[in-house]
Amino acid sequence: YLSGTLFGSPVSLETRIKARQDLERMMDSVDQSLADGRRLDEIEPGMFSETMSMNRRLLQGAVDDLVQRVEQSAPERIERADLPDLVRVRKRPRRLVTVFGELQIGGPGYAVREKQKVEHAPVDQQLGLPEGEFSYLFQNWSGRFFVRNAYGDASASLVDLLRVKVSVDSLESMNLRMAADVEAFREQQPAPPAKEEGELLVLSADATGVPMANRGGQMQMAYIGAAYTVDRFVRTAQDVLDEVLRKQSQKGRPRPRPRPQFKRLYADMTRPATDVSDVALDGRVGVFSWLAHEHQTRAASGSQPRPVICLMDGEHKLWERKDQLLGEDVVEILDFWHFLERLRAVSKLLCDTDAAAEAFVKERLTRVLNGELGRLIGGLRQMLKKRRLKKRRLKKRRLSKRRLSKRNLSKKSQATIQSAITYFENNRSRMRYGDYLREGYPIASGIIEGSCRLVVEDRLDRTGMRWSLDGALAMLANRTTSLSDDWNDYQTFRITREQNRLYSTTT
Repeated sequence: YLSGTLFGSPVSLETRIKARQDLERMMDSVDQSLADGRRLDEIEPGMFSETMSMNRRLLQGAVDDLVQRVEQSAPERIERADLPDLVRVRKRPRRLVTVFGELQIGGPGYAVREKQKVEHAPVDQQLGLPEGEFSYLFQNWSGRFFVRNAYGDASASLVDLLRVKVSVDSLESMNLRMAADVEAFREQQPAPPAKEEGELLVLSADATGVPMANRGGQMQMAYIGAAYTVDRFVRTAQDVLDEVLRKQSQKGRPRPRPRPQFKRLYADMTRPATDVSDVALDGRVGVFSWLAHEHQTRAASGSQPRPVICLMDGEHKLWERKDQLLGEDVVEILDFWHFLERLRAVSKLLCDTDAAAEAFVKERLTRVLNGELGRLIGGLRQMLKKRRLKKRRLKKRRLSKRRLSKRNLSKKSQATIQSAITYFENNRSRMRYGDYLREGYPIASGIIEGSCRLVVEDRLDRTGMRWSLDGALAMLANRTTSLSDDWNDYQTFRITREQNRLYSTTT
């Protein structure tokens, strides 16, 4: 600022003199504060505030210099070969909110005729101004706030840090605009460096609810996808039993697990098609289409193809979409903890004591981990058959639900056990845990479970929140971009696209 050029042109002598004066005043203020014995924490806030104000004045002065030069050299008419000529028209100064404060940016404008939309503003183009009234850096910083916290909290943080007040409505609009290019960004996103990837590619999906304004706060499902690579981690059935039963391994501390690499997240919701109002776009299709893209770009990167694992719970509609969009060259694994949850629920119904239930779980787990799922299913069927109590016997004995013993199961308990049997039967091909452990495959979907909490519950499902569909989709897009560590790359991508859209047309 104090010497040299800004915006490709020399800064005026008047602007440089004012900048030097501002800097001298601030330095004098700091000297006086130190002489008065003030602590650093007492000096720092005022110095920061004055620095921000000084930068705003510097930037405004440099912009004014540019506007003056452009005004002096601007022609009255711009001829265009294949389009009507543009004539110079009156253009109101434009408001731009920066991290230093608000600027007013003038300059000539050109339109086909007076009172029509300005099609060319040379100052705006030279400065690369954004489409809205907030600078790109201000949008970036604001986005970092509102993807993590409620809009009101984000607005308050901007006031506290930058002394710039932005309404909640403005932040909501910013969220929508910022998410507009996320799909295009992901479509062109290359695979991470092959040498830094893990040995296995793991794909996963799950769903969780978002409270919707048009439903009176009732939930609509958001579908979350996760893709990451990880090295193999070979274990034995005993290793898993020790972990499940919270027992210390005989070898001492357990081995450290391989860390997931380049975890990427995606989220979608079922919504109407933009071109056909009576057709709905299934959010599950959106997620698995993205997972298919990750499969194509990441499985084959490197010297050898990576085995691809699809690890999910037993929700059959998710597995249907997997079959449609991921193909058959994928190892399907049912999340081990969902299986264990069902088994424990059955043990509580069939066993009279906690010790007996623990022994029941240990014995059946051992069978399944050793490839004997069929024995588990057959045994549960026999137990259910033996412990059913026919209606006439129940009526004859006049047993109430409270007096009904564990030996004779209630209808509700019978239904729970039958549901577990059906669940195990339907997912039988995805429960070869012994084979998976020997291959070093992951068998638990903690990554996607945690991602549902991070993406949705920690931001979109807070107390009192209600979302429009467009607002929820935009927040999901921006939040997954941030949580995938792609925020900076995406900001560069979307700014480039917007600049090309605004200023690529030659006049």
